[in-house]
Amino acid sequence: MSSAVQDAEIDTAYALVEASLGLEHLAASFVSDASHFFDACQTWSIWPKLESLALTSNVLTPQQQPVYINDLLEKIALVAMKMPRLKSMELWNGRAGFAGVFQYQIFESDQTAKITWRSTWDLPLEPRILKAWQAVASERVYCKLQIVTEMLNANIVITSHGDAIRLPDASEYSFSSRFVVADPKGGYLLK
Repeated sequence: MSSAVQDAEIDTAYALVEASLGLEHLAASFVSDASHFFDACQTWSIWPKLESLALTSNVLTPQQQPVYINDLLEKIALVAMKMPRLKSMELWNGRAGFAGVFQYQIFESDQTAKITWRSTWDLPLEPRILKAWQAVASERVYCKLQIVTEMLNANIVITSHGDAIRLPDASEYSFSSRFVVADPKGGYLLK
């Protein structure tokens, strides 16, 4: 990526962050990488209205080292702490041959929160990620955090971004699924 293109992406990210301060919902796909958006978030202290956020990131690829994806997921959790009304967040990417999505959802009715990693490749979520997102969930209400990881069936054909965004719920198609419940006191139970 050229320096001019990267500078434009960073400028766009700052504009998105500034606009998001007064919004309840923001969805921006392939406008600017989410990593730039969350870097820009360091400048501001609170998003008083934001309830949902959906962004794309080129960091989410099967070729990326898992530590870099986990670094991004941890950074996002730190920013989510500044979004007291946040109920859902989605970070995704997909192209021909792969798709991946990280989701955060809070369910106030039963005081639970859930993070989900669903993709065409295996990504181990590091303990620091679980701890960071448990902190986000605990900040909202005394929530238990559910952690779900699902690897999509290799038979699902992904030929474009459009196929990736329209992926069905992986529970119907997964061949590997783990479900973890995190106790607010810091324990994790793999089911």
